[in-house]
Amino acid sequence: MLVDKIYNVEKTINEYEIIQNILNESQRLKSIEEQIKICNEELEDLINIKLAFDSLFIGNTDFLDELNKMVEKIDISFQENPEHANNMISNLITKIRTYNSELKIEWNKYFSLNYSNILGTLELLKKVSDNTEIIRLHSKIKIIGNRWPIFVEDINELKLLNINAEKLIDKLDINEDIQKFLILTLNKQATVRDLDSNILKWLRDTHADENIVLSFKKQDI
Repeated sequence: MLVDKIYNVEKTINEYEIIQNILNESQRLKSIEEQIKICNEELEDLINIKLAFDSLFIGNTDFLDELNKMVEKIDISFQENPEHANNMISNLITKIRTYNSELKIEWNKYFSLNYSNILGTLELLKKVSDNTEIIRLHSKIKIIGNRWPIFVEDINELKLLNINAEKLIDKLDINEDIQKFLILTLNKQATVRDLDSNILKWLRDTHADENIVLSFKKQDI
């Protein structure tokens, strides 16, 4: 009968709607799961960054209480309204990334303040020396300075590299006059007048004289 056919069609539609609702809910839960995964990874990074900063006594890292309260609210909301919890998770990720960006700026300032001089000296020495240890130390320190996120193990490695770099520079016995001469040489401004017996001796002892070339200032027209 026609009524039976209509009933069967209506039943099929209802079943389809039920299945569709289940699929939609499953998709929403999957989206929330992905958000939670991202949140966990970024929160773990932020906590490790905090530990690194605390070891250096730099930066404002008093944010765990705030983030912990946000996590607690998400946990409560998830039991009542998963969709609303998803929005809260998005807000938490945004907050985590804000703190991450602020700490990255703080790290760049710290690294520049504490390691720019040693990097500059190593950069000068690279130009006039064939010592592979100079090249290695310069490269490793620079890599860590540009690394983000930064963790405690990176800080420990950086401190060791800095100690080794200072020992190497001390061993090469570079005084202020030699540094000035190397800077002038790097900028192609060094002249014979800038050389003295101490600088010449240092250049010969370190074999840096083999990598420095003086030229005429005036060129033929």
